[in-house]
Amino acid sequence: MAAPALAAVEKNFDLGDEVSSYRRFIIYPHLQKGFASLERGDDSRAITEFESARRLAPGNATIALYLANAYERTGQPDRAEVVLEEARQRTPNDARITSALAALQGLKPVTPLDDEPEAMPQLADGAPAPQASQAPPAADCSEERTPVCRSIAGNAALRRGQLAQAQAELDDAGFAASSEGIALRRALVQRAIYLKDWKRAEAQLTALQSAGRLTGGERSQWLNLLLGQGRLDEAQALLDQGGAHRAQDQLAYAQALSRQRDDAGLMRFMAGKQPAFQSAADERQWMSLLQRDDARYAAYVPRYAGNRRDQAEVLVPRLIAQGNDAAALRLLDQLPADQLLNERFALSLRRGQLDQAGKQASALLRERGNDPALLDALSYQLMQAGGQKQAARLLLDAYPYTDTPPLRRAALEQRLAQLVTEAPGLLNAADKARLARPLDTVGQRSRQAAIFSGLKDCKQVRTLLGDLSPAYERDAWMLLGDCYREPAPGLAQYSYAEADLRDPGGDATRALAYQAFATKDYPTALQAWQALPQDELKPAELMAAATTAVSAGDTAEATRWLDAYVVHGGDRSDRYWSLRAQAEADPVRQRDALEKAIALHPETDYYVRLAALQGAAGDDKAALGSLQRAEALAPDDPELKLTLGYAYWRAGDAAKARELLEQVRQRYPDDPAVVQQLVYANQRLADNNAARAYARQVIDELNAYPADELTDEVLDQRFGFRRLHEDLGRRWSFSAGAFSGTSSGGIGNAADPGTAYRAYSQVEAAYRLGDPPIRNGRTLEAYARIFAGGGSSDDAYDALPIYSPMLGVGLRWKPIGTQTLFLSAEAQMPLDRGGDGEFDYMLRASASFLNDGKFSDDWHASGRGWVAQNLYLDAAYYIKAQRTAATADYRLSYHKKVFSKAQTIEPYAHVQYNLIHDDGDSNDFRAGIGVRWNFWYGQTEYDAYRHKNSVGIEFQHAFSTYLDETNSAFLTFGGTW
Repeated sequence: MAAPALAAVEKNFDLGDEVSSYRRFIIYPHLQKGFASLERGDDSRAITEFESARRLAPGNATIALYLANAYERTGQPDRAEVVLEEARQRTPNDARITSALAALQGLKPVTPLDDEPEAMPQLADGAPAPQASQAPPAADCSEERTPVCRSIAGNAALRRGQLAQAQAELDDAGFAASSEGIALRRALVQRAIYLKDWKRAEAQLTALQSAGRLTGGERSQWLNLLLGQGRLDEAQALLDQGGAHRAQDQLAYAQALSRQRDDAGLMRFMAGKQPAFQSAADERQWMSLLQRDDARYAAYVPRYAGNRRDQAEVLVPRLIAQGNDAAALRLLDQLPADQLLNERFALSLRRGQLDQAGKQASALLRERGNDPALLDALSYQLMQAGGQKQAARLLLDAYPYTDTPPLRRAALEQRLAQLVTEAPGLLNAADKARLARPLDTVGQRSRQAAIFSGLKDCKQVRTLLGDLSPAYERDAWMLLGDCYREPAPGLAQYSYAEADLRDPGGDATRALAYQAFATKDYPTALQAWQALPQDELKPAELMAAATTAVSAGDTAEATRWLDAYVVHGGDRSDRYWSLRAQAEADPVRQRDALEKAIALHPETDYYVRLAALQGAAGDDKAALGSLQRAEALAPDDPELKLTLGYAYWRAGDAAKARELLEQVRQRYPDDPAVVQQLVYANQRLADNNAARAYARQVIDELNAYPADELTDEVLDQRFGFRRLHEDLGRRWSFSAGAFSGTSSGGIGNAADPGTAYRAYSQVEAAYRLGDPPIRNGRTLEAYARIFAGGGSSDDAYDALPIYSPMLGVGLRWKPIGTQTLFLSAEAQMPLDRGGDGEFDYMLRASASFLNDGKFSDDWHASGRGWVAQNLYLDAAYYIKAQRTAATADYRLSYHKKVFSKAQTIEPYAHVQYNLIHDDGDSNDFRAGIGVRWNFWYGQTEYDAYRHKNSVGIEFQHAFSTYLDETNSAFLTFGGTW
């Protein structure tokens, strides 16, 4: 059986009309691969492809012939016979199948299916096909040696693997030249190749060439045979003899040269060649070999788009690196705009085409699935090339980097913050709105805040970081501190303190020092400066540190920093000498330093301080002169005029002092602060009538505020001036108080310190002595009181505070105007001669701390309530009894405004320590909780509430006591009028 066209890889195949166009479309690739495999000697793969083709068209005779031939080549004639028999049954009238089957069975030769490339007949569609001519009549080969009989004998020998016997048939020249002989020789070539009988195969190929019957496929097989044996020169000669070379042959020869590592010969062979490859894969292999010579690789023009891209991917980076942008662009212009984006991006950056680079970067990110590492690299390259706008847009489009690893995400957010800080105009309103939405983690919100810090949008910074999470890092706290400095200085200090905890000793510590000074938290500011190495402080910082130390009262630290300031070359300016004066303990040196400051630069403050030193030294005349010079520098300073007025007062010129205050009033008639200052000035001068008159003016001005402008500050101010007006006009005051309990205990502000009572009551009347009755907060009162306690038995009536009444008469002095401190002397006498009381004298000192301003128990005009506290200290000495008693009581409470105006419910808690010392020490330490109902009344247009009443209950527990009971409950009452 002669071989069909085994080298028809580059041709079409006539499969007949029974195969549809679609079916032909899916069958042809299998046939092409099958014949290509036969050319390579891969018969197993060829059979697989032909079998696949036959499964797609099981009734097609042509495919059956190809498959049967492949089986016979591989020494499987039985399988070939089965295929042909099945095909004969499907197509009984196909002479090709009948002839092939007869030849296989040794009955007759088959008309050869040739694929001679030089002069091969073509069917209507140009496809080579097995000939459908009628088989010649059968012959009696037992007696005849006709070409047909020789063909049958030769094919039979081939099936038996007797290649020499088959070749012997071809020794007959007449038979060898016949069509049957040519077919047998071709079959012998394929069988020899299959059995790797290279010499025999080469001899038959040479014979075919000599006869002019060598096909293109056979020439390719011969070439591959020579190349496989390393006979490159003979292969080259064969190629040269072939004229127009097949692309696959040229590729095979080039690959052989490459395997021989003959790079020079390879380049000579490939030079100028442009093979017409029928597949992109073959062309890609050719180009791979060409890459050894950049010039030849660049000169090659690929046929396939994918290979053009591959060529550009190789050459463009090299051209860019060489600076040959024009050549790189020419290559890129051959490709679609969405290919080689990375190289296009690099060229755009180098050419300064930043908008185009930004678009290409966006396309690159879309192509790579928004790879965060690529985003990092592209945005950085854009920034380096001056494309801040494009880099920011790239980062904004990818924000908020949801699927990005934390470290990479942080880097991208920091880069965006840097860009926005340098150029806030990069963001539009929509960008800002998107960036303002708080993200999940503290790190992300911190970097969001950095962006808005760059935009100077402190409100948004506070919104993002306002939860004050302890997880925030140093930079976030610094941003928060910067944005709280104006609206909330205390929170700014807290933020800087948190930053300092996380990174002490640097900018955070400096910021804390400055901010604590601004909030007048001088100890904290001082501690911050002390935490910084002195050698690292600049002269200006040393001066600031010294100022802080002076304000904190640490003159030793101030001196140390001022000395360091001089060592660091700081200018001995007037400010330096001013601080020196404040750091000195010796008044003489203080005056000397201030005089040096004044000599360098006269300042009002310097003169005022010098006047204070002069006045302290008793040199009132010099002090007055200093203040006069200060007034010359600041003639319109009301505080200075007030100070000068005091100086005149101390000098004995009261009229001049009042004149100065009135001058202030005349200069600023509509300034309420001046009128308020006159209130305080007259109060200090003990001119209560004038102070009250000015207080009424202030109250009138505050009453004139519209209702919607009555802020908490205005309400508190008005109440404060009303209270001052009332206090300055008061002579008489009355008070009453009582309590009754289940057992003995102690009540703060009791009539007798340190003394335990089960029940107690007192009424008191006090009269302020002197004219005026109150002198800048100082008073002297004459008072009388009646007080009584409970009984000594367990009878319920003994819980009434009516037993052993006493009368106390005495004087009470308040020596310090700004402090609630009373010193009193009192004579006590019993009113019930049958009671337990005895005549005695009592010396007493009592004080109240922490109970002024917003923490006082007086009515608060603003708010819905307030926190109050009081530290009450009381000590008394009974002269006749030689007994000492003392009480210390701290109370914390909350006044909740209820019902109508001027009423509160006050839950409270307090701790109390009592001591009695006579024959021995009796100690008592207890705590109590309770609630009181307080109500104030008697307010007028100018006077605050004159009267206050309280009713409450209290429960006490003694932790240590000399009393029998540790728990007690009390009903309390109190009132002042």
